Amino acid sequence: MGVQDIPYMETITLLDKYGPWFLFTAIAIIFFASVLYILVKSINRYIEFKFNEAQKKTPQQLKKLIAHELNINAPVNELLDTIRLKYEASRVVVMQYHNGGYTNSGSHKSKISMTHEVVGQWVGHIAKDMQDIPSAIFTHANSRLLAWEDMTIIYNTITGDGNSDEGVVATYRSVWYTSVYAFAIRKHWCLVAKIVVWYLSEYRLEEEDLNDILVTTKQIETLITLNDYEK
Repeated sequence: MGVQDIPYMETITLLDKYGPWFLFTAIAIIFFASVLYILVKSINRYIEFKFNEAQKKTPQQLKKLIAHELNINAPVNELLDTIRLKYEASRVVVMQYHNGGYTNSGSHKSKISMTHEVVGQWVGHIAKDMQDIPSAIFTHANSRLLAWEDMTIIYNTITGDGNSDEGVVATYRSVWYTSVYAFAIRKHWCLVAKIVVWYLSEYRLEEEDLNDILVTTKQIETLITLNDYEK
C-alpha cells in the first residue's frame, strides 16, 4: 500500500465506523423537527378554534343583539330623518367616538366613526368610508362641544360663521357642502358622539331651528347612551 492511499483508507474507515450514527442523527433531527412543527401547528389551530368559539354568540346573545338593533338603531335613524326632512338637510349622521374597539365608553377617544346616516334624494351614502378616522382632525371644529356647549356651527358660507380650521373647511367645500352643524351627545358628562347636519344647498338654520334640533338630539342621546346589550 502506498503512502498516498492512507488518507483515503482512513476516510473509508470513518464512514464505516460513524456513518450509521450520522445517518441516525440526521433522521432523528428531521423526525423531531417534524413532530415539533406538527405540534406547533396543532396548538395554533386549537388557539384559533377557541378564539373563534369565543367570538360566536349564543342564541340568547343573538336575540339581544337583534333587539338592540331594532330598539336603538331604527328609532335613531327615524329621528335623524325627521331632522333631515324638516330642515331640508342633505345628510344627517351620528359620529361616535371610540378607542378602536368600543363606543359609548369614557370621554373623547382617539377615533371617530359614522354609525348612523340618512341622506336626501340623489345624495350617496358615505358611512362605510367614514370609519376609524383620527378624531384629532376634528378637535378644532369640535372645540365648543368639548367645552360643554350643546352645538357648534362648523362652518356656514352664507353667514361666514364657523368653528373649524381651514383644512376641514376646505375639505367640506371640495365636496360642495355649504354649511355644517354639529350637536353634542354626551354620557356621564363626556362627549361620546355628535349629530352632524350637512347641507349641499344654501340653507340657514335659525336660532329656533337649532333649539328644535337640540330637543331631537336629546331623544337620540337617550337611545344611543343606553347600556349596550349583554355581550
